[in-house]
Amino acid sequence: MFAAELEGFDASESSFAFPYNQSSPELEGWLSRRVRAFRTGGDPVMPLPRRGEQRVTCVSFGPERCGAHLVQTIESFVAGPSGWLCYNLHGLDDEGWGPVGGDTLDRLLERLVERGVRVLPITAALEPNRGLTRPAKRLDERDAKRLERDGALPEVDGRLNVTVVEQKEQVVAVRIEPHRLDAAGRSSSDRPSSPESCR
Repeated sequence: MFAAELEGFDASESSFAFPYNQSSPELEGWLSRRVRAFRTGGDPVMPLPRRGEQRVTCVSFGPERCGAHLVQTIESFVAGPSGWLCYNLHGLDDEGWGPVGGDTLDRLLERLVERGVRVLPITAALEPNRGLTRPAKRLDERDAKRLERDGALPEVDGRLNVTVVEQKEQVVAVRIEPHRLDAAGRSSSDRPSSPESCR
């Protein structure tokens, strides 16, 4: 259906979002042969992705506004080690389930960019050489000796291992789902009314 309605749509380059962040091993296995990535509930903080990674876990919050939860989650992540975080947003201002205020989102994105944190959609974060799965950079001999002296690099067969050294890197993948009403005026993103984090 998407290919028929959306010009240029290619499922193998798309990201599928499981409804209610719920999946199963069987569905994930089936989807892994059809889409670039799929998103489900789980720990929103993940190690930097490996080439070919498809499974992305995320968190969301609702039904009330998620601004405070979003900011706290991202601040905790940024203070931690290298990795990436996926947070699922459902609407802006007062639309949808667990929306974020437009002003809150603007300020948060500005602060992240100022701090050098990249904000990317899921498929871009997984894209080799453009997202997070880029080739490791090589170090010159002087930097390698300094890192070895500080205990950051092991020796391999008496030689310095200088192939892979990652600096601390953090990325936030943000997905904002559109808010739609059906013919009866119900929101497509209506959720159960418990104000808890959906993992």
